[in-house]
Amino acid sequence: MRLTQKQEKVIQFIVDGRGEITISEAVTLIGDQYHNQSKYVGETLSRMVRRGVLCRVRRGVYKLATKVSGKKDTYVVSPSQTRLFEQVEAAS
Repeated sequence: MRLTQKQEKVIQFIVDGRGEITISEAVTLIGDQYHNQSKYVGETLSRMVRRGVLCRVRRGVYKLATKVSGKKDTYVVSPSQTRLFEQVEAAS
């Protein structure tokens, strides 16, 4: 499963920041809809939770998933994985 640009931005924000993201931070980061931004951003975050990329810490707060739930399209994203891709891109 390939991540969208918005999903990649969310992951990068979490990795570079304090380890979690709120809906309001995500709206500022990826909300490009004129009307009802929080709805669309919330749907993006919910899709990431269903796929196992993020987990919900509490209402409106998300962090990177740390374990696989056993679903076919679920995987773990750790900060070291994203840094590895940055190093490969920088070397190119």
